[in-house]
Amino acid sequence: MSLKAASAELIGVLDRSGYASAHVLAHQLGAMVALQAAADHPDRITRLVVSGALLLPGKLALRMQKAALRMLPVRGLEQTGLNKDDLVRVLDVMAEADFSSRLEAITAPTLVIVGQSDATGQVSAKSLAEKLPRGRLAVIPGGAHPILENSDAYNRVLLEFLA
Repeated sequence: MSLKAASAELIGVLDRSGYASAHVLAHQLGAMVALQAAADHPDRITRLVVSGALLLPGKLALRMQKAALRMLPVRGLEQTGLNKDDLVRVLDVMAEADFSSRLEAITAPTLVIVGQSDATGQVSAKSLAEKLPRGRLAVIPGGAHPILENSDAYNRVLLEFLA
């Protein structure tokens, strides 16, 4: 599934639920889908919170991740309910994502959250927040994955933004 198709599905969920618009909070690939939806349908996304979104994922880095993924033992993945083929498809979608030229179409106030220890993510998050017309960056201390490693600070920043 492409980001465009996933974006259309997100808007379809709003339609089927009877919502004209919504605040959207999304992480990693979901964040990329939410950004696509906000660019395609700016009237439907009223506030946007993203974390783990790669603005322009490095194709070399993603190729390396795919190679590492292929070397993982299948048994370990099966226990999580995941499989290699699905994960490789996700990496392929991320590798093709480049909507940086459409960021100006996103009119919703957007909070871009990143962990203080996520060096790679900070570069992308800072660039994303700067390119969004109403973007704001929040760097959460205490690790690379603030949702897990400092959920109190993450929730404080989130609730402050949504208030």
